[in-house]
Amino acid sequence: MTNESDSNLGFKLISVTVVLTAVAALMVGIVVSKLSEDAGKQRLYHGVEMMAVALLDAADKAADDAEAALEEAQAEEGAELAPESEGHVELDATDAMDAINAMGAIDEDDRTLDIDLEQVLLETAISEGGSVFVMDTEGSVLAHLNPDLFQGEEVGDLEMELTSVSQPLSDIGEKDDSNLVALVDLVGAYESGSGLLEIGEYETAQTLVIAFRNVTEQEWMVAVAEPEEATGSATASIKRYILLTIVVLVIAVIASTAISVPLIIKPYYSEQMALSAKISAANRNLKKLHEVSLGMQKHLELDKRMIDILNAARDVVGLDRIFIFMPDDKDGAMLQCRGAVGNEEEAPEYIRIPIGAGGGAISRSFATKEICRVTSGDISGEFRLKPPYSEIKALRSREFVAMPLIVENKCVGVVAADNQLSKIPITKEKIEGITLFINQAAVAIQNANMYAKLRGYADMLEVTDHLTKTFIFDHFKKYAEVAAARVNRGETRLAMGAITMVNLTEYNRKVGHNSGNALLVKVADKIKSLSDEDSIVGRCLGSTFGVLYLGDAVETAGRTMDELAKALAAVNYPNEELLDDKEIHFVCDIVEYDAAKGESVNDYVNSVIKSVREKITT
Repeated sequence: MTNESDSNLGFKLISVTVVLTAVAALMVGIVVSKLSEDAGKQRLYHGVEMMAVALLDAADKAADDAEAALEEAQAEEGAELAPESEGHVELDATDAMDAINAMGAIDEDDRTLDIDLEQVLLETAISEGGSVFVMDTEGSVLAHLNPDLFQGEEVGDLEMELTSVSQPLSDIGEKDDSNLVALVDLVGAYESGSGLLEIGEYETAQTLVIAFRNVTEQEWMVAVAEPEEATGSATASIKRYILLTIVVLVIAVIASTAISVPLIIKPYYSEQMALSAKISAANRNLKKLHEVSLGMQKHLELDKRMIDILNAARDVVGLDRIFIFMPDDKDGAMLQCRGAVGNEEEAPEYIRIPIGAGGGAISRSFATKEICRVTSGDISGEFRLKPPYSEIKALRSREFVAMPLIVENKCVGVVAADNQLSKIPITKEKIEGITLFINQAAVAIQNANMYAKLRGYADMLEVTDHLTKTFIFDHFKKYAEVAAARVNRGETRLAMGAITMVNLTEYNRKVGHNSGNALLVKVADKIKSLSDEDSIVGRCLGSTFGVLYLGDAVETAGRTMDELAKALAAVNYPNEELLDDKEIHFVCDIVEYDAAKGESVNDYVNSVIKSVREKITT
């Protein structure tokens, strides 16, 4: 099951990583492809701008040459430029040509500036690339670096599909039109733009990407043309590079994930599972300890309580067998097995060993109050049982541990444990674990002893009220002192409730004292019947009764007292109709004992009684 989970985990990790990597690379590819296409267009735009600047510079230079020629002609003929003109006059290219013609410096039919357009295009195209041509408003190609590009077609009549211009395409045609415009119509129409031009037919057909720029000063249009394949070659190269990168990344991710799963992920999850198992075991241990602690607050027989503790220790610590030995009640010379879990040999009542010589490791642990541990079958000397006790099959073990039960610095018993069946070594951690339960067992023994003493004290004294058969007030307070001592040691909780009849005096006066005594007996019986067996009921003073609640009962004591008062008030008492209020009234209160206050038990009991009586006056 674990291997299958690991395989599924590795497959899921690889799948998710591959998908994420592919998507990320694809998104980057789309962005880069778009940027590369835009870069190609920008390159063409940059080229055509450079051509336009070069042509303008050439035109300006030709104009300067014409002006110089005009000045030279004036000097030779002695003519003046104009009567109203003085100084140096700068001419543009057209004015310069008109002035030269007027003086006959050049032929009337030759009105062109001395500009070698093809040389200008060639010099610029060398650095910018592309096939460059210049067109005038008539659609005539003034210069072209590659005359064969258009395959002898009339260039001006060719229609180009505009993709971008210096004004919206919606100004050119309708939304659904193809935006086809003849090249000659572009001269002077827009500042700049670009588009696609299809030339040739069949095998010679190709699509050109053209970027143009109008030179308005000369009424020229300069354009750069490249085959679409050449323009997209860089983009295609980038796309191939991106595709190759995606493949390499996917392979790398699969390889790295395949390596990471067995070397990193599986060990990590194994550690987490081991940690989770330890935490679960710790939670089970705490739960068992909590259950044992709750059991300590119940008045169970000592032997039964010991068995509960041993069972919990066996489940939590993980031992095969656990025995508990305590001194024999007769003469104290023998250690009697008082309980065992996991034992399939002799019954506990037949397992007895002497205290002292011959009792082995168990007897030594009792005498020295120390843990005695035997490992690897090394049983020798005083750790070995002497005959006839060595014949007890239940005690035959080659590896075990014996731990003393200490109560008030006195050893009251021994717990012995082994792994006779599983043969698993008893580690230090297991010994520490079982020690926790031994401490609980010691507390249980201590509580049992205190409880026995309390019961014995009650038997020796006249501790009950002769009328109500509840504890007299003094004994009630002594029991409260014993319970408060346990509270001070943090072993339990204590709360005292008090309930009183408000109008008993009036009842005695109007009905009679004998009837009043009968009323007290009836109320006392009702209180005892509604209180659990662990609660202590006593008659405190007059018509006031007290109830002591211990352990878990404290949590619900307040509700219990309220229910008790309601139940008493619901009873029909003889002759209560003679009272002014026509019924017997009851008031109650309850207070939990707080060891932190440091008050005496006597003060605590009296304060509860005072509190309930103050309710009568209010």
